[in-house]
Amino acid sequence: MKVKKIIIRHIAGAKANQQEEFNFDQNDQISLGRASTNDVVFDPDLDGGVSRDHALIVKGEEAGTFFIEDKGSLNGVLVNHERIESRVAIYPQDEIQLGIKGPKFVFDLSPRPAFAKATELISLDAATREIAVEDLEGPVTPETPAKVGIGQETLERVIVEERKKTGFNVAAMFAGLLIIGSALGFTFRDKLFGTTVVEGPRTVIQSDTTIITNTGMDAEAIATNNVHKLVLIETGWKLVHAQYGDDIYHEYTTIKHPQTGEPLRLPIFLQLGDGSIEPSLELRRNVQDGEPIVSAGTGTGFVVDKAGYIMTNNHVANAWQVVPYYWPQGAQQGILLKNVGGKWQSGGIINSPSGWVPGATQLFGREPISGTTITAEATYMDVTFAKTSQRTKATITRASREHDLAIIKVDLIGGVEPVKFADASEGVRPGQEVICMGFPGLSPDVILATKNENTQAVSYKTVPDPTLTDGRVSKVIQNTSDAGIDTDKQVFTFQGESYQLTCDTGPGNSGGPIFNKNGEVIGILNSGRMDSRSVTKFSYAVPAKYALSLMRTQTVIN
Repeated sequence: MKVKKIIIRHIAGAKANQQEEFNFDQNDQISLGRASTNDVVFDPDLDGGVSRDHALIVKGEEAGTFFIEDKGSLNGVLVNHERIESRVAIYPQDEIQLGIKGPKFVFDLSPRPAFAKATELISLDAATREIAVEDLEGPVTPETPAKVGIGQETLERVIVEERKKTGFNVAAMFAGLLIIGSALGFTFRDKLFGTTVVEGPRTVIQSDTTIITNTGMDAEAIATNNVHKLVLIETGWKLVHAQYGDDIYHEYTTIKHPQTGEPLRLPIFLQLGDGSIEPSLELRRNVQDGEPIVSAGTGTGFVVDKAGYIMTNNHVANAWQVVPYYWPQGAQQGILLKNVGGKWQSGGIINSPSGWVPGATQLFGREPISGTTITAEATYMDVTFAKTSQRTKATITRASREHDLAIIKVDLIGGVEPVKFADASEGVRPGQEVICMGFPGLSPDVILATKNENTQAVSYKTVPDPTLTDGRVSKVIQNTSDAGIDTDKQVFTFQGESYQLTCDTGPGNSGGPIFNKNGEVIGILNSGRMDSRSVTKFSYAVPAKYALSLMRTQTVIN
């Protein structure tokens, strides 16, 4: 039966319960965004997280196939709760969301054909040198931008405005995630918690979080005893030269668009001998046109010592060293330069590389790096205790070289009680019930609005309100000779020694504690995996024994 209509059925946002229909034969693409020129226009005030030109639904070459493309939006596009990388196929009844907390709609066709979806497993864990258009090899056709990196969470606009007061220009924000919540495809949770009640000049939050109590676990007691030991960690960093302290920039250049002849500003990328691709980096003072390498994100931590020491993930505290960089809007494509006979020659226009980690950079100034040349400077690292609004500056005191763990410190008045760790001799076994606590980005932000009595100005602050997630230990992944098999053999896994959990968390929960039934910490959440349809989801945690080891002075030689 021939398809006649393309249907956009809005289920959340300013257009909730509305339906828009488009003639199938007359629409090869449907644009989505806040700008009035789009086919599907979202409310610029109520749907503020939507970019002016956010996404594009296009027909595929094969009859009846459709794709959705992220047009370099700030907050991204999610298909069935999974953030996409530039362009993915979509099918009737797929749920699409513009931004982590943006409007949702269901894509559909009428009459509806039958499609088969394939399931794919994914794992989580600038000076300008002029380049002439005629130097580009072959016909240069800009490809569809590929947005990559770890997933990054979006703050409410009021939080973004407040963060701007720090004076730091954030090019890529993960409130997540890190990404920094890193780069690393965590799982997402569909249930939202919290009700906002406006009372006079301030916004008061009434929590309606439901805690699921498993057999043998007193989840309410665990939450009560540990909620004030949790902290939300907000970080920002920029790449700098280790010797000079000067900011490091990504080089850009301007060419003529091959089709329109209009000026086209693009970043420059370099291809290494092993085929990998890096950005062309230089000192800021040597760059005529470029952009700084900067990023930001959020994560979770918990108090491990009364003196103000807090445990979290290394990818939260030192994202630049371990997390693939998330290219900002406008840098989804660039010009590639290849070294041929000692000279850099153009290799055309390419999509930005998906796996570049700033801390692993091999070239600087288009020359091989010798020693420590590139490092990062924290523009801010703020800690906010659960259910409070006061940010406190933190510093990194120790980071593990082997495990995704780091310790940061804040100066406190009066101290805070630390969490209790489980006795390592008890061991962790598959089937054990656990509870994870943290600040996943999908959970709605709690905003405190306060009016200044003198100026009548209203200020906004985030009040971190932890989310509890229950589950079980589904597998104990071992990585050494004590794996329970032949003692003369070594066992290694890509995941490293860790606990696989059925807890369904999400970006922003990185660094959160995993509690056993006694309310003792047995692990620290650090990554997740899910299939492309978000049907099968697992989270992973670093065993607590490595956190305890990081807290002690270790002897490495006799």
